Amino acid sequence: MKPGKHHPAERDLKLGTFAGVFTPSILTILGIILFLRLGYVVGQAGLGRTLIILFLANGISILTSVSLSAIATNLKVKGGGDYYLISRTLGLEFGGAIGIVLFLAQSVSIEFYCIGFGEVVSGLMSADSKAAAQIISAAAVTVLFLLAWLGADWATKFQYGVMTILILALLSFYVGGVFRWDTAILQQNFSPAAGNLGFWPIFAIFFPAVTGFTQGVSMSGDLKDAGKSLPMGTFLAVGISIVVYFSGAVMMAATVPQQILITDYGSMKNVAIIDFLIDAGVIAATLSSAMASFLGAPRILQSLAGDRIFPVLLSFAKGIGPLNNPRKGVLLTAGIAYATVAMGNLNIIAPVVAMFFLISYGLLNYATFFEARTTSPSFRPQSSSSAHLFLHAARLFRAGSPNWDRKDIVSALSFGRQNFPQREADPWLKEPARRTN
Repeated sequence: MKPGKHHPAERDLKLGTFAGVFTPSILTILGIILFLRLGYVVGQAGLGRTLIILFLANGISILTSVSLSAIATNLKVKGGGDYYLISRTLGLEFGGAIGIVLFLAQSVSIEFYCIGFGEVVSGLMSADSKAAAQIISAAAVTVLFLLAWLGADWATKFQYGVMTILILALLSFYVGGVFRWDTAILQQNFSPAAGNLGFWPIFAIFFPAVTGFTQGVSMSGDLKDAGKSLPMGTFLAVGISIVVYFSGAVMMAATVPQQILITDYGSMKNVAIIDFLIDAGVIAATLSSAMASFLGAPRILQSLAGDRIFPVLLSFAKGIGPLNNPRKGVLLTAGIAYATVAMGNLNIIAPVVAMFFLISYGLLNYATFFEARTTSPSFRPQSSSSAHLFLHAARLFRAGSPNWDRKDIVSALSFGRQNFPQREADPWLKEPARRTN
């Protein structure tokens, strides 16, 4: 059998747009932040600033999705997700450095989601303590490890049941919100709370909510047609999640007093018509998000090892079974997840996860910009990426540096506008060439 050719039976095992991209992406986006921290963000920042946070965070995800789609449709995408796209655009050396960051981002995020699961379950068991949440989250990591060990096809079956529970939880929330709508509460919640954390710390807590759109990218090696599935599944997931988060923020602001939003992480249950469905939704969403990361991280490591950049990682390149399941990577990912259990605080882990993903998104945007800037005849994106890059870079550095002034952001944007003008397609090239590596 020639390299690159797949046996028909093997191809049948691969995933389509819905199962391989849309499902893991939407279940990760509509996860722990939606159920346990959206109300907290609305209470701290007020509805007005929350809408700005949502606009900025989703703006980053949309622009990065555009860059991702431009690269994904310009080359033959194999396993490794974000790492593969960046390394094949900027080079293996550059990609190798960011590959480690991407792997760690996915691995740490597993425990981020499992800690949320532990908080909910420990509360239901009337054992509301940090130690109890950590023990429960460690148990969740163990169950997810077993599913990841079995392979992507088993994990995908698990996610279909999760999606059903998630839909029921959201319906319960919206129906309850309609009946409990109070315009007076909405007006009171429009302004920030006194002594709030500040705009950027709240932004850092919320941002992991929008990072799930790359989960489908991490499954690129398990897709039947990655070039088609990645853009379609990603944009569909991002579009639906934007509607849910904006409407959810308004609904929370119109139904729950500000002080309760700040002090009660489970305030969404006060809105839902059937409060138990919210608990079920949190459990389902957190486990599915962690499962998606458990599938993505080992595949990034496997692709990185396959490029033979770091000799110490060579043993992680080998997979098992027809889908080349990276079991050694699954073991290492589980080890990192267990180690992260010790942090045990969602608000501490969230900014760490946010910065890891912001770095990777910035590099995805830069990879697209780099291709456009070098006037490569094989790269023809439909829109310029330079403005996207510098808007994202300004948000990245501002989120990580609370002492920056607004003038720093303006300077970065001005620099980008002056030095990187939009590139137009060469008129004699009517059709872009398609890369094969």
